[in-house]
Amino acid sequence: MCECWYWYWSVIVGYSTGTGVSGVLYALAYVLLTSVLGLSPRQSMLIVLVVPAVSFIVYYLLLSHRPSNKKHQKPKDELSESLINNIINSSQTSLQESVNVIDDITQSEDKVNGSLASKKGPHRLTAKEKIKLVKPLTKYMVPLGVVYLAEYLINQGIVELIYFPTLTWMNHDDQYRWYQLVYQVGVFVSRSSIAVFTIKHLWVLPILQCAAFVFLLTVAMYHYIPSIWIIFVTIAFEGLLGGFAFANTFYKILIEVEECYQEFAMGLTSIASSLGITISGLVSIPLHNALCKS
Repeated sequence: MCECWYWYWSVIVGYSTGTGVSGVLYALAYVLLTSVLGLSPRQSMLIVLVVPAVSFIVYYLLLSHRPSNKKHQKPKDELSESLINNIINSSQTSLQESVNVIDDITQSEDKVNGSLASKKGPHRLTAKEKIKLVKPLTKYMVPLGVVYLAEYLINQGIVELIYFPTLTWMNHDDQYRWYQLVYQVGVFVSRSSIAVFTIKHLWVLPILQCAAFVFLLTVAMYHYIPSIWIIFVTIAFEGLLGGFAFANTFYKILIEVEECYQEFAMGLTSIASSLGITISGLVSIPLHNALCKS
């Protein structure tokens, strides 16, 4: 995420969409391996361990990494040399043709450099500057952290207790697996949404996510919902809110925060989501046990 400031905002769209797709593919693969092929959860997890190895290969062998200033200048040098050779070898061409050659090469330089030519590198922030930046960044961090806190409390402490025993075509384990798949589909759709529209007021998202948490909490306690499809819709809505919060938070940082602070802002704000997930993991254990006892 810290590298996203260096490129166009469309990188945020690609990153958000890619992580959304990965969630859907993993949840779908787990459903297929366990519910369809009949493998145990342990066997399924061992099979998907190939994914980190593939990620390692893709990162180091296929991706284009951010060039240094020296590498950035190399294409210009090559193009300048090409310009000289073209001018020398085209002594019989007209002046207008030479100008066209220069224009073409200039356009090629722009294509090679892309957005990098217009980006300024972040200056090294002092500890005092970083501390001062924490307060203005809370308007991004707090909504994101609360959304993830409520979201993962639902996923880790509640939905596994929402069970419809009357369903003959889906047992308890299968219901939970499909809950997770529906959730990931919601995340994927909303993480891809900033290519179409953005959400201006981030504070709306944690309010809605907390409302979804309270609703599902009461369902786990009193089991008053008659249909699993209502739960599917609610969990999809929960995933949509999480994806909206993720994509729109980092998009707003990219367009609102001063460029020299964007790298630090991206890194610091990402801690909010991790902190929300961590706290939810700690809270969901006693929450789950309390619900089971009740």
